[in-house]
Amino acid sequence: QNMKRSFILLGLVIAVLAISVGQNLWAGPDTYTMLRVFNKVLKELQDNYVTDVGADSLISGAIDGMIDVVKDPHTDFLNKSEYSSLLESTKGEFGGIGATIGKRGDQITVISPLEGTPAYRSGLQPGDEIVNVDGVPTEGKSVDVVVNEIRGNPGTQVVLTIRRSMIDEPFDVEITRAIIKLDAVPYFGMLEGDIGYVYLRNFSMAADTELKKGLDSLFAMGAKKIIFDLRLNSGGLLNEGLMVSELFL
Repeated sequence: QNMKRSFILLGLVIAVLAISVGQNLWAGPDTYTMLRVFNKVLKELQDNYVTDVGADSLISGAIDGMIDVVKDPHTDFLNKSEYSSLLESTKGEFGGIGATIGKRGDQITVISPLEGTPAYRSGLQPGDEIVNVDGVPTEGKSVDVVVNEIRGNPGTQVVLTIRRSMIDEPFDVEITRAIIKLDAVPYFGMLEGDIGYVYLRNFSMAADTELKKGLDSLFAMGAKKIIFDLRLNSGGLLNEGLMVSELFL
């Protein structure tokens, strides 16, 4: 069954490549040649390597290699569990510390702590590099692996070893996990006169809906000018970003 899934995955990779590189290039003899080489190397390793090597790990490594070649921090391949984790973080709630984690260069980095969460209260700052999670190095790991290590049952502790610019030595931060609720618009209200204020935390699946409700409420309260606060916004889904833009454009 694993072999079957592996070859299905290989077929999907080939299909994605076909879409990405375009029909003309895909039909070129060099592409076919390299795919034949890939298939032969895969078979040779499975048949003749000194120990058993699963096709799953070989193909997964090949995919990671393809992604690494483009050297783009915003391009990644998600397996089933990683994709489930992404969906969770864009539409639900989970046990964690409340910080958006990314990768800058080769280092796992705090992009932004979410206001009011354990990460925010512990003093984590954007740009903090996460060296260890519970004493285990993060070097060489993907963002999703580290995020899953940091998440856990509410009430439990996780110790992050942080490297921060302007501080000579890494230091430990112990954080108690909590239920993290991902409200896209945690606050809106009226300021002086006819000025309304709305804060958008992220571009989750509820971003445009929550923002529209907030704006409608502000206009009903007499707002004629809006301060739209995107500080510490951790990003999110492209479609939601487009729909939020449509509310203004």
